[in-house]
Amino acid sequence: MKKFLIKKLIDFTSWEKVTKLDDFSYPWQSEKSPVTSFSAYYDENHIYFRFVAYGSKPLVYIEDNSKLAVMHSERVEIFFRRDQKMSPYYCLEMDPHGRVLDYRANLYRKFDRDWQWPESLSIKSKINEENYTVEGKISLSILNELGLINNNNIQIGLFRGHCTKLVGKVALLKWISWVDTPQTTLEELDVANKFVFVGFTAKGISPQLATPVGLLEPHKIQTALSESMLMDTPYIPDYRLFVELLLLIVSGL
Repeated sequence: MKKFLIKKLIDFTSWEKVTKLDDFSYPWQSEKSPVTSFSAYYDENHIYFRFVAYGSKPLVYIEDNSKLAVMHSERVEIFFRRDQKMSPYYCLEMDPHGRVLDYRANLYRKFDRDWQWPESLSIKSKINEENYTVEGKISLSILNELGLINNNNIQIGLFRGHCTKLVGKVALLKWISWVDTPQTTLEELDVANKFVFVGFTAKGISPQLATPVGLLEPHKIQTALSESMLMDTPYIPDYRLFVELLLLIVSGL
């Protein structure tokens, strides 16, 4: 079991003083992933978050500033769901230039990309020599309106789509997530009178796919494709839903 305690801060001064989670990895590959960290705190009205993604200069597709351009770029992501049915779930995908692809979806891959997050996320991004950062805030009232706070629990997932090659708008992405986590239940945690981010597993979200060697789950296909994907392939599968999601515990409310 892993847990991540997020503090309630009224007088925020520096992200350096905020507890961070940096236990991210490639979930099905033996190689070491670029360092990624996530930090968060909250006050009476908002949850504030920050990603720091290390690596060489991020590859970003720039043709226009439409939110769909984020699909072809390096990015970090936050997913929300109400329950295991994931009908609907909500996504915020944020690239190093501060563009946001926000959408609502239902299983399986039924995207409503015309949908918009109901408020400003106040996204700030910066590309540094060794990393890029993405910061923002999420209103607790909006999370309530979307039905995402349930008995003081919020189910979320954190990801990074690390773009290793970009030719035109065709991006080769390798998905990074928090490491696999042993399953637990709320009964095993001391969560009385606390605000809890609960991790959920993505097992079973996708049906098996037909391949030349038989039926395989998408996450097994990803490992084989990650290094051999041809850059002129017209479609790169979306694997982020098949990663073990993050378990966070937020204390103090």
